This record gives sequence, C-alpha cells and structure tokens, in this order.
Amino acid sequence: ITGLYPVQDSFVVGKVDGLWLWDVQTVDFINMTPEWEHSVSDSNVAVGEYWHNNFFFVTARQGFIMFNPSGSFKDLSSLLTTPRLTDIGGRVTAMGSDTRELILGIDQPVADATAAKTCRLVVLNEGGKIHTIAEPAMSIIDAISMHRDTRMWVFGRAYNADLEDYTLSSCMFE
Repeated sequence: ITGLYPVQDSFVVGKVDGLWLWDVQTVDFINMTPEWEHSVSDSNVAVGEYWHNNFFFVTARQGFIMFNPSGSFKDLSSLLTTPRLTDIGGRVTAMGSDTRELILGIDQPVADATAAKTCRLVVLNEGGKIHTIAEPAMSIIDAISMHRDTRMWVFGRAYNADLEDYTLSSCMFE
C-alpha cells in the first residue's frame, strides 16, 4: 500500500499496482487501473489529495492524474512539463489544498543530493491553470498542511553540505 485517501463518502487505496476504490454498495474494492499491473511502482498513488470532487495523485515516471470517483481519469502531466517550465522537473512530492486551489510541492530537475537543489510550491486553480507561489528554503517538500485556509505549513528536507545529508526543514506562509 502506497497511500490511503478519503474520497466522497468512501476512500481509495493506492497500491504499487494501481488505484483501488472501496465500493460501499458491494462492500469490496474495485481496481480502477487494472492496466497498471505492468507498471508496478512504489511511486504509484504515493502522493494524493481529494479536492473539488476529484482525487489528484501521482504515478510512476512523473505522472499527475485527476480521478473523478464516477470512474473517469484525466492525465494532467503535461501541465508540469510544458516548455515554459524548463526549470521545474514535474515530480510532485507533496499536495495540499484550500477552498480555492490545489497546492503542489514540485522538485527541480537536478541531482537529489546537492546543496543547490531547490523546490517550488505551485497552485492549480479550478480553471486548470498553474503558477508558482513560493520557493521554500528547502530541497524537497514532503508535506503541505493548511490551517483554516489562512496559513500554510510546508515540511520537508534541506540538504546540508557540511553533513552531506538532508536535515528537517519547515516554512510557514500566511
């Protein structure tokens, strides 16, 4: 199991081999992505967020998908890999949301263990547009938490060159 998320009056389970929806009618799981049996990865559905009646999640190979619990999927990966965003790697490492926007923590395409590695917070609005809102002083964003839609806490890791390792880091935005 890579993740467990609330969706409407039920929940979904992310597994290495797909997205499984708990069906309250049949009291059983439904595999929503049977074709993933050939794309097994511990990145599948490891990061997800339910927002505006849709479940957004990541997949292997930097995929970013929107799932409507009625059964439809929409691949949003191209939003994060458009030519204008050459300095963003497109790998979503964390998600959070408020009432107006889905907030994504995205890494930049440099080696993971360098002091120069940075990350960005971008928002996806209801119209499907994204824009950068901040570059926190950390290397990797691991979690995003909203407090009453007024404060956003971002937790992650910053690379410390003296230790040659990551240290815990956090930022608050109002």
